[in-house]
Amino acid sequence: MDPKSQNNWNKFEFTNPSSNPKEQTEEIEILELEEPPKEETNNKEESKTPKKKVNKSTYKNAYLGESKKTIQKEIISIPTFLFGPFYFLYRKLWFFGIFILILYIYSYLYIPESAGILIRVAFQFLLALIFPKIYPSIVERKIEQIEKNNPTKEEEEKIELCKKKGNPLKVRWIGVILVIYVGLIALLIKQNDTEEIKEEEKTYQKQIEELSYKIPTYLTEKTDFDNYQFYVDHTHEEGICYIKVSTSHSYITEEEYNKEMNTFHDSYKEYKQEQVKIGTLEWTKHYSSSSLYHLNIYTMIKNDILYEFSFESRNSKKNICSFNENYILNTIE
Repeated sequence: MDPKSQNNWNKFEFTNPSSNPKEQTEEIEILELEEPPKEETNNKEESKTPKKKVNKSTYKNAYLGESKKTIQKEIISIPTFLFGPFYFLYRKLWFFGIFILILYIYSYLYIPESAGILIRVAFQFLLALIFPKIYPSIVERKIEQIEKNNPTKEEEEKIELCKKKGNPLKVRWIGVILVIYVGLIALLIKQNDTEEIKEEEKTYQKQIEELSYKIPTYLTEKTDFDNYQFYVDHTHEEGICYIKVSTSHSYITEEEYNKEMNTFHDSYKEYKQEQVKIGTLEWTKHYSSSSLYHLNIYTMIKNDILYEFSFESRNSKKNICSFNENYILNTIE
């Protein structure tokens, strides 16, 4: 094939009838006149539509559940008065419920039974008045936390979370807590009573005139008269403790006795007097000391009888009678 024919063949091969400029122009115009699909426009419009906000009361009603009308209208909470801390636990108010239970356990152990019952009844009545005021505000705070912690969730999901959060504790779990609570109180009361029995076994009751007091069993009793009782404590290596309890009818006033005591103690390096209250009784404390001697005497006149409790430490640089002194004085009745 000669070069001229080759050129003609190339022209024939690459020439396309549709490559006519007029036809190209028509095709471009047709494309430009086509409208965009309607579906895309609808999707854009839907994405711009804002989500519908749920009213706060809807969340609150979901949180309170079936008891919403009762809780919102009540002035005094009858369940709180009847069940106390267990109703707080039923409503999942864990801090309040556990704190009140601890207070009740303390009252069972350390408050006399009759007074303890009155205190608990009065306290539960107070709780019944307070509950309708504090619970709605607690619910509002819980709902705010749900909204804050779940910003991307749908409104229906948030409503379900409110229902789950506000759903009361199942009754069977309240029963389990009640059994544990009663068992714990019984155990603590038994342990407390055992300790008191053991303490009683270590002491014995003594009487002098109109006063009674307790003496530890390790003290050796030397003298036991109606108006004079004398004990010795040999349990200390560094010295001996002498305890004397006596009464006298020879003093009309305590001032007379104090004057005599001042004269008696002049020979000691240190002597002081002061008024002290032990239990419900007012006493005069006389104390004197030297290098190896400590003497504390407590006196009181009651119904024309002078009572004297004396605690004397000998052969010791420190007051080895201090434990006996505190123990015996705090048991005087």
